[in-house]
Amino acid sequence: MKSLTDEQRGMIAQLAPKSDSEKSHFGQQLVAAAAAAIQQPKGDPLSTLAAAKGTTGPAFAAFGNRAVHFRYMTQDQLDRIAGRLVDVCDAEVREAAVVAAMRRFLALSQPLGGEVRLVGAPQRSSQDLNGLNAQIDGLSPPGGSPEVYNLCVQLPGQDEPQSVFRIEPKYMRPAPIVDNWPCYDPNHDKIPEDDNADGWYEEQVTKYEQLLIMMGGRCYGPSRPS
Repeated sequence: MKSLTDEQRGMIAQLAPKSDSEKSHFGQQLVAAAAAAIQQPKGDPLSTLAAAKGTTGPAFAAFGNRAVHFRYMTQDQLDRIAGRLVDVCDAEVREAAVVAAMRRFLALSQPLGGEVRLVGAPQRSSQDLNGLNAQIDGLSPPGGSPEVYNLCVQLPGQDEPQSVFRIEPKYMRPAPIVDNWPCYDPNHDKIPEDDNADGWYEEQVTKYEQLLIMMGGRCYGPSRPS
């Protein structure tokens, strides 16, 4: 019981007012679920996410590996996050959790959002964006449903990424490292793990909103997607 989180213990404690038969039924379901989990081969959680085609899992694995490569987080931290995501049984709930987990890599001036490439993204305005130089606008948080980011893309004929498109994170990958670029930013904070990632993100969004107020509702980048 001590190994459970406070939230998990609270969920179990909520069964106290239930009848004995309802508690018994819950216990039987819990035992069956535990037995099925033990019998099911676990494998490597990060590889499981990377192989989940059509989801945000491959993007999470790619950016996670880049974060470890640049020492923004440890391999153990990444593996723990991946393990918690894979443990989510419902496919839709897991996908939403992976999308939220991507914020630690990309949202609000995180270092891995500075140089990205698109893979498998649908055409926008008859323009194939896949493989083009792109940067996430670090001054506006992701938003909308499904959640998207403001992505500045360098279209043919442009000198730098300046055309803004709203793109889901599942289509993003870290830019290839060429001539030691992109590289590690020694001045950047470590990327947060799950135990404080949500608090970190909300704090950054609050700072963004305060910045908008200070600037009279204006910002340097595109408005937050909705």
